[in-house]
Amino acid sequence: RPAGDAILWNPTTSETKVLPPTIFNRRHTSAWVNTVGFGFDPETNDYKVVRRINYFEDQASPMDCFFVELYSLTTDSWKEIHGGPFLPLVPPPEVARCFNGKLYWWSHPLRYVFELVSFDLSKEVFRGGQVGNPAELFEVRSLFVVPNQEEDSLVAIGSPRHNPSSLEVWALLRLWVTASWTKLYVFVPDYCEFYGISRDFVFYDRLMYSDASDCVMNEGKITACRLGTGEIIELGISTSVVHLIVNYVPSRVSLV
Repeated sequence: RPAGDAILWNPTTSETKVLPPTIFNRRHTSAWVNTVGFGFDPETNDYKVVRRINYFEDQASPMDCFFVELYSLTTDSWKEIHGGPFLPLVPPPEVARCFNGKLYWWSHPLRYVFELVSFDLSKEVFRGGQVGNPAELFEVRSLFVVPNQEEDSLVAIGSPRHNPSSLEVWALLRLWVTASWTKLYVFVPDYCEFYGISRDFVFYDRLMYSDASDCVMNEGKITACRLGTGEIIELGISTSVVHLIVNYVPSRVSLV
């Protein structure tokens, strides 16, 4: 909720910080935080939080509006961000990935259409647009951005229309250039959920079975796959629930 607390946490120092209240104060019948992003701005040496608040002006409004605000750890304050394309994003609220001073969200509004939104933390501007679809993947399991030396890449994991039981890994080697989609490899795991993380991707493989009266979900294992080689790495972690996996770099930066 917009009125709810947003909290920063540094696992290295064990510090937490409750952010100031939102500056969103428009009259509305309902409002909710649709999208969140957090990242480091290398040009200003600052940590920033971006979030979009969706709201209805009134009950008769046929479409919801949105309000974007940006928090700076240096100033310890929020400010409103205007302008720029900010496309509808996938539910539930997508958490942005941050690489090279840019936040990335992805959207899949139509079955065979991918859309990407980026936010430059230094210039404080959005960019968005369609990025095509590699071979018309039948079911997209995950779409995430990974850092490269020259330019970040977009990676898509999904099932092809001609063989829905298999999974293919594709990379958009140059962002915003649809002709640069390249298939990396194909593999056939069990039921999986995918999470992008740095130069690898992580998938959560779990077993399910059911009978006439019940459905049981067993513990699954968290496994990493290197994008460059396709090597599968067992992490030795088993769990029944996975919410989010992120790349973490230790930092002694104080939140105070």
